[in-house]
Amino acid sequence: MENQNVSSIDTTPTSTTAGSGSVTNDRGKQPEVLILGKRNVDDRKKSQIWDHFTKLDGDPSKPRAACNYCRRNYACHTILNGTSNMWSHLKVCKKFSFVVDKKQKLLVLEPKKDSDELEDKNMGTLKAIGFNHEECRLALAQMIIIDELPFNFVEGRGFKSFLRTIQPRFDSLSRFTVMKDCLKIYFDEKEILKIALRGQRLCLTTDTWTSIQNINYMSLTAHWIDNEWKLHKRILNFCQVSNHTGKFEKYWGYDANQNFILYVANVLNPRFKLKYVKFCFGELYDYHQARDLTTKVKDHLVRLYEFYLRADEVKDVNRHIYDVNDVDCNDTEVNVNTFARFKRHLQKEESVENKNEVERYLNDGCEDPDDEKLDILGWWKVNGSKL
Repeated sequence: MENQNVSSIDTTPTSTTAGSGSVTNDRGKQPEVLILGKRNVDDRKKSQIWDHFTKLDGDPSKPRAACNYCRRNYACHTILNGTSNMWSHLKVCKKFSFVVDKKQKLLVLEPKKDSDELEDKNMGTLKAIGFNHEECRLALAQMIIIDELPFNFVEGRGFKSFLRTIQPRFDSLSRFTVMKDCLKIYFDEKEILKIALRGQRLCLTTDTWTSIQNINYMSLTAHWIDNEWKLHKRILNFCQVSNHTGKFEKYWGYDANQNFILYVANVLNPRFKLKYVKFCFGELYDYHQARDLTTKVKDHLVRLYEFYLRADEVKDVNRHIYDVNDVDCNDTEVNVNTFARFKRHLQKEESVENKNEVERYLNDGCEDPDDEKLDILGWWKVNGSKL
């Protein structure tokens, strides 16, 4: 039987002579043959690790190899050790130029925030940052929310290619993981909002907008001013609506349909006050209508002022009751009802003075209407005690 490991180098057809057992081609020449037996160790494909390590001279039974960058040596016996220990070292070798220390931070220039008005807008802040997988996940979920992107955006080929280029250490996420991250942000922000709204006086407004999917929405927004006279606003809820038509007539139609509180907000702007509202009414209506509407706006402002004045008086009474409960009533008898009636009596006597405070604000000159940088809340923080 012919040896199965015999392979002819010459591809020319061959013939066999009977009884001779020899193999010849049609030219009568015996071709060269290659006997394939067990492959020599030196003929095996060389591992790429030897591009970074060099074998040391020594005991052949206990071979060792040194790193070409830091000269640290490891046992490299083919059977006993293999190359795994050398690969592990190469991943952390600090002198290997392609290894990035995960603890190493980069010094970057952080852009100046819009709120930093006192500093030069062209200046930034130097900050040392390091790679943080959780922070990257949070930033990715926030991007999905802010830009109204679909969850499967993170599974796109273009985004994955961009991610591998800008930060190879960040593993790409599935749309289900991103959806869970967005939901977690929602619940976290909901708890933060509950804490922020405690004890605040809220002004509720509605707004409408159209999403990038051309869907109409209406939102309910809460506005409030904290103890530092900083304005805050948060969306409490929203719903889908059919269209936005009819909103102008509902809120800005003549007389009956108008919400005069909207004008009061403009009157409290020290650049405009009631003079600007009166001017705009004169542009839209005839003289008598403009005069009547201006009077109604002023009446709403006075009633709003008196409402908050009474609310403050109630707080003072409750605070007094709390203080009285701390006093030994066996020695002092206090008639809380008499005290409350006395406060209301003072309120009635001072009602004219209260109106005069509103009149004093309205009669004072307006701030420069061209001063777009005027901090309205800052102005009230400074001037509120004078009125």
